[in-house]
Amino acid sequence: MESLVAAAHGAYDDLVLASAPVIGQTGVDALIGRAVHLSRREFPWLATTAKRNRPGGSFADVLASLQKQDLVVATDATAAVFATFAGLLIIFIGESLTAHLLDKAWPDAARDRTQRSHEA
Repeated sequence: MESLVAAAHGAYDDLVLASAPVIGQTGVDALIGRAVHLSRREFPWLATTAKRNRPGGSFADVLASLQKQDLVVATDATAAVFATFAGLLIIFIGESLTAHLLDKAWPDAARDRTQRSHEA
């Protein structure tokens, strides 16, 4: 479980580094908070995002709540939060810029996506 939490934390940090210059830390915090809120429909045990007084505070609470879950469920919830964040970011700044930021944040995922498209 610690490896999932560490990976989720690293993915969040990479996402902040890529997107904060465009939407600001406040924008990242707002979108991650909304993504968690929306993901709670399927995963009601996800931590609330009330701690907005520190950057990343709400996501730190999410990480803590992930540790209390089964690995498969926690993995699904993590994916849901990041996918929802990406969807919200598309609405906010557009698909092209979002794709650029996500590729910058998660270059391995971009390479995997490119490789799969060439194999198909």
